[in-house]
Amino acid sequence: MWLGAVVLLLAFFAAPKIAATCTQSPICGLGDGALTQAGLRPAVDELATDLVPDVHRALEQLYNTTARLDASTLRISDTEIAKLWFAQSFQDASGEYFVVFGQIQGFEGDLDYLRCHACTASIGQITYKKLENKDWKIISLHKNIGKTGSWGAAPDIDHADIHHISKASTWLLSDRSYTGNGETSDFMEIISFKNHQWHFLGEIMTSEDNYGSCSDNPEERDDAGYHPCRELKAISIAYIQGDAIEYPEIFVAYNKKTDHQNDMNTIAASVRYLFDGANYKPVTDILNLFPK
Repeated sequence: MWLGAVVLLLAFFAAPKIAATCTQSPICGLGDGALTQAGLRPAVDELATDLVPDVHRALEQLYNTTARLDASTLRISDTEIAKLWFAQSFQDASGEYFVVFGQIQGFEGDLDYLRCHACTASIGQITYKKLENKDWKIISLHKNIGKTGSWGAAPDIDHADIHHISKASTWLLSDRSYTGNGETSDFMEIISFKNHQWHFLGEIMTSEDNYGSCSDNPEERDDAGYHPCRELKAISIAYIQGDAIEYPEIFVAYNKKTDHQNDMNTIAASVRYLFDGANYKPVTDILNLFPK
């Protein structure tokens, strides 16, 4: 096992979205495009040069139906349909894989989707492993590994960032946003692949603001009940990588901007995320970082 103490900073919202592996440093960053700035190998569609299983057929196998409403939609029941979430190739120490994630969405009547704010999609997966003869074998299939999204659907993404946490564990990182009551929050969801099984491990907050329900005018706050404005943005996310580290601690550095006593200030704050046996959660309540 090896550990280190080098910090890799991430430029979250300045770089294009490029997934990457972390293979050259025990302190690894998570997020948009930053690892390529350190000269590490991109990992988007690691097996792009090889033919992969057909996605439409994979969804039919996953949900055990060929009943279609259209070319991209399977009918699961009178109240449920299934669609592709995203598909991705990757490799780890044990071989080469291709995974297809599907999402089940609820609807009423003539495809009137259940688009309540808190409505999520149920995520399923079918995973293939490449054999020595170049054929693909199904090694894992599960119709419900967790739920994600809002307004009845999973987040709109075409791929996730790939990180090899250890020889036995690979993470896919996907983006998710939520807006409600004048507040907007962005998250990075962690999906873990280990022993041919997928699990949602929680999420890391990457930004948050209340610009839809705040005011920088003290009188307006008193009269209309608005809150002081605040904004939080992650500027770096890192974890310690090692062969024996299955659920590494995650360290997030934020820039926080807050209107405290009618004076907007930007200062740095740091939050540590720990795995509690089911999900990653911040040790400190993030909103407590702001002065009252």
